[in-house]
Amino acid sequence: MKRILVGVSGGIDSLSAVLSFRDNDIDVIPIFLILSEAQMKIIDRVKILYKSFDMNIVIKDERDRFQKNIIDYFIFTYKEGMTPNPCAMCNRKIKFPLLQKYSKELKCGGFSTGHYIRIENEKIHKGKDIDKDQSYFVATVARKNLKGFINSTLSEIKKKDLYESIKSRTDISLVQKESQEICFIENNDYIDFLNKRVGIKEKRGDFIDDEGKKIGEHRGYFKYTIGKRRNLEMGFNKRMYVKSINSENNTVHLTEKKNIFSSNFLIKPIEIFEDIDKEEYSIKTRYRQKETKCRIHLRKDNLIKINLKEKIEAVTPGQISVIYNGDTVAASGFITRVIW
Repeated sequence: MKRILVGVSGGIDSLSAVLSFRDNDIDVIPIFLILSEAQMKIIDRVKILYKSFDMNIVIKDERDRFQKNIIDYFIFTYKEGMTPNPCAMCNRKIKFPLLQKYSKELKCGGFSTGHYIRIENEKIHKGKDIDKDQSYFVATVARKNLKGFINSTLSEIKKKDLYESIKSRTDISLVQKESQEICFIENNDYIDFLNKRVGIKEKRGDFIDDEGKKIGEHRGYFKYTIGKRRNLEMGFNKRMYVKSINSENNTVHLTEKKNIFSSNFLIKPIEIFEDIDKEEYSIKTRYRQKETKCRIHLRKDNLIKINLKEKIEAVTPGQISVIYNGDTVAASGFITRVIW
């Protein structure tokens, strides 16, 4: 009998992945990675959930590794005046490498997760349920760490069909609710986290306009992200949006909405899965965004220049950009500079 290691969170998606393998007479070892203090609070519930299926869960405390690779990256990125994507980087730095490692240690034939993706020949494809497709968040994973990944039914199933199946098989109150929040930040209040936990203090600086003139004061550049309009803490005679942030000068550039659309930007590659140069692809600069057609060019300095067919609103330095060739991830990278 084949044995598979499955990374679980206590939620419905990873539970479904586990059960889909077991229903096919595959020996499954569920593993729970402790990455933050918040996860310590749910360990007992996760144990009870899998015990109800006569399964003993493996628990691994990886908080130190998570601190060094994800939380420190999160803090540094905000200090630089950019916007991080900790979930995507966690898949690259923590989850996939560790699942691959532990699957070998536990003598498993492979590993899997609760992601709505499909992996073939160490390349990432979109899941069938486009509304739940998570290829964007997995696109950063190193190709070498995709080796040994085994697709579950989540690569082919719709989320709505999955929920009813799970309800009939377990006490649904044991299953963790889905959360869009950053796992290590309570109440998704990253400003409070930066203030209190890591000591990034509110420091007044200038709001500037398109001509570089001061038009007001802010109380900390890290409070703002590109495209933000609400909570600018002061009124203007027209709607203003954040266009750029300069951490060195402690300035936040505000402009009208028509000026926060861009058709060109640069990305620093994280992972490239196929040869790319001057071909037509599609691209996302955030998870819920509709893909936009583009042409790409790998420059001599190893940055990728993106030329969009249609302008995108609020392209944000620090965020992850994912390049698609049809339903396949061609490359991923950090947005480094927007060309207005």
